[in-house]
Amino acid sequence: MPKKVVIHYDPTKTVAENATNNGVEKSTIRAYIKRNGIDRKGEAQFNIIQQCRKVYKVRTSTQSSVARESGVSLSTVRKYWAYITGEKTFVDFDTKKAKRYQSQGFSKEEVKTKTHVLFSEALEHIPDVLKYAEQEDVSALQKFINEDNNLPMFFIGSGGMQTRCHYGAMLYSTGKGLGQAITPYSLSSLSDDVIKGGKSLIMSSGGENKDAVYALGRCSSLIPSRTGVYYHRDGKDNEMLPIIKERSLPSFRFHNDNIHGDGFVSVQSKFYGMGILFRAFTGASTIDLDIDLNPAACYVYSINKEGTYLPSFDHINHFQVIYGSYAEPVAVDMESVLTESGVSSVQICDYRNYCHGRFMFAALHTRHNELKREVSDVAVVLLQTPRERDIAQRLRKVLPPETPIITIETEHNSPLATIDLLVKANVLIADIAEKYNGINPCDPKNVYGQYFKARPMNNVSFVRDFQKWGGLSIIQECKS
Repeated sequence: MPKKVVIHYDPTKTVAENATNNGVEKSTIRAYIKRNGIDRKGEAQFNIIQQCRKVYKVRTSTQSSVARESGVSLSTVRKYWAYITGEKTFVDFDTKKAKRYQSQGFSKEEVKTKTHVLFSEALEHIPDVLKYAEQEDVSALQKFINEDNNLPMFFIGSGGMQTRCHYGAMLYSTGKGLGQAITPYSLSSLSDDVIKGGKSLIMSSGGENKDAVYALGRCSSLIPSRTGVYYHRDGKDNEMLPIIKERSLPSFRFHNDNIHGDGFVSVQSKFYGMGILFRAFTGASTIDLDIDLNPAACYVYSINKEGTYLPSFDHINHFQVIYGSYAEPVAVDMESVLTESGVSSVQICDYRNYCHGRFMFAALHTRHNELKREVSDVAVVLLQTPRERDIAQRLRKVLPPETPIITIETEHNSPLATIDLLVKANVLIADIAEKYNGINPCDPKNVYGQYFKARPMNNVSFVRDFQKWGGLSIIQECKS
């Protein structure tokens, strides 16, 4: 039987170069492009724009200088100038894939879900999504939370679910017991006695996540009556359902049938889950939040002190997100979305710990060049509830005057503050990703031209390691 060839497709290379790099014929690459609905024309345009943006400097670059420094012809630079400067948004979609789905009889709406909506478009559904959350019966989840509420409680989830885990842990900690957001991998380091001494809520949308299944299996074998399960979808792919049924576990399914799939990162289901947790913890029947997706109402981007140069977002490669109180889940979400979609690196830190040395990164990446030939590539994001206003102002006084600052603020001083800040932070992410980097977080491109999210999740398992080593121990013999 011939060995299957795995193609590693690089959109920045020609068909011939891809063929050489993969050790196959050009016809094989062309067949791969056709089979996967890859838009070579769109990729070529995107690569040209990115090539020009690397040399483009706000206020100082001309079309001629960009052409000269990038090696792209002047006529081509003129053609794409609005995209190079950021005046227009260029987001690369697989148009051939859309046409293929339509030829198979799918409606335009179905094609839209298959090619993934823009991140900014998904945000437009937030008011409806929160209304769906208001219609859910959260009484069973609320009862589970309130039982044995003096015990520590673990909120366990992976990836984008961590935003909801941190929100739940934060709200639980406002009561008698300590809440802790934790990943399944970190759970594998805990001893059985630690798990037995608390309660756990396993959070997974579809129940097919192997890490969540492991966490459910371990926790429910130790504390079945105190292991709850939060999930959205039934079906044969949900591997948690047999465990729930066999051990009669407390389970809470919230139907998100009205919510369209987001794509690579969670958008609508994230806000849906936040709304459910808000109601379960507060007992509120409604989520009384005014939502304005206008960027001017969501964030303020400014230089730390007047009179110095403010760089465009396409020059910012690092974001330091500073939080306190209700804003911690928002900081976690910003790190997750910006990093997973390949937009930038993100560091999160609370206001006081930032003062113990992390300020040096902003100081060293802030440029002090009056000629503007060197541009700061870091921005400090200040997440503020009424509790953080004073400390935020004190922090700004000790940062360099030229440091770019993004302020995201809420008037709420309650669990609503988290959701309000989360909406505004996601509007900021949409602007940074789509308008200035040409990236749709719902459908990001990687170096191979498409992503395989399930590949690393399925091939980098840790369960065998846990079975071999168990939890951490003060005295542990080598078992190798």
